[in-house]
Amino acid sequence: MLWFTLLACQEPFDLDRHDLVGFRVAAIALQPSPDDTLTLSAAVVDQGRAWTEEPVDLAWFEVASPRDVAELDPLSPAVALGPSPVVDVPDEPTVLGLVARLGDQQRRAFVEIAPVPPEAVRVEGIDAATLSLTVPGAPAEDLLLEARRQLTPGEQTDRTAPGGTLRLTARLTEGDPGIVRWMATGGTFFELSPTVADWIASDVLLDSDEFERDPVAMAPSTVTVLGLVLGDGGGTHFLATELHVGDAEDGVWVNGRWMPTDGPVAMSPGEALRGVLEADDASPVGVRLTAAVAEDASTIPDGGWGTSGLDCLVPVSGPFDPSWLLTQWCSRSALIGATVALLPTDVR
Repeated sequence: MLWFTLLACQEPFDLDRHDLVGFRVAAIALQPSPDDTLTLSAAVVDQGRAWTEEPVDLAWFEVASPRDVAELDPLSPAVALGPSPVVDVPDEPTVLGLVARLGDQQRRAFVEIAPVPPEAVRVEGIDAATLSLTVPGAPAEDLLLEARRQLTPGEQTDRTAPGGTLRLTARLTEGDPGIVRWMATGGTFFELSPTVADWIASDVLLDSDEFERDPVAMAPSTVTVLGLVLGDGGGTHFLATELHVGDAEDGVWVNGRWMPTDGPVAMSPGEALRGVLEADDASPVGVRLTAAVAEDASTIPDGGWGTSGLDCLVPVSGPFDPSWLLTQWCSRSALIGATVALLPTDVR
């Protein structure tokens, strides 16, 4: 039985849970350790972007029930603070309320924790494959569950044309059953199984077997997809990646995230890429790597990646990871102008 619950005690209330819009707590993860502690983390989006300009204040409170989250005083004593606190596994059922504050905006969410040693669960990657389904173009009945089950996925890819469809599959830790909750900064999800969903690069609203309004294909862009896995054994985890609608600009993949660059990148396996981080509102991670130069990763010492001196809320080191912005380890303002090295997994 799942002992983790994330409910939206936050606006906007009239939007689909799949839509990463506005300022919101998109997901909460609780990862257990052998010493009976839990590491808390949250995925926070602002204005539909998987990063924030300034740090988000995250405070965690123990409350009597989920109903009490709405009445929390953010200035009352918290049991944990920040984007990556560690708490003990409780001796009795516990509700933790999270208050996220950014400027004058405030959002609240909660998790329910059972007093049992949880089992770790991880989503190790999100695979995307082409489907022969285009909207607008296909009739509404082609989007129904049984019709989509008949479709055979094509090649693995990270992009589709406006109106195209990709089948997304979350790769969980081997042997871990779980349910994946899908979210994205654009497009429309139609879930297929506990770990698989079809994502359409269009704005689609289906009412039974009819379109409630005419579908509208997305403009070329890069979309961030977030998968939150709820494990049967108690652990939870989330992972983000990007999908390209239309042609992608120059950039590299880093730990499943898309990092734009200011031009084509030439590098070989085993090389790192060192450059300067610049602000870029169009980037899915909020920054772009500029003046990038390849170098032998094996020659970079532990403190030579340029990250240990970053003014982040959580001490970071090693190769730069764009997901530090999603989890609020780093705000964008802490990164601009920094020279860092990263380890690309692929180049486009």
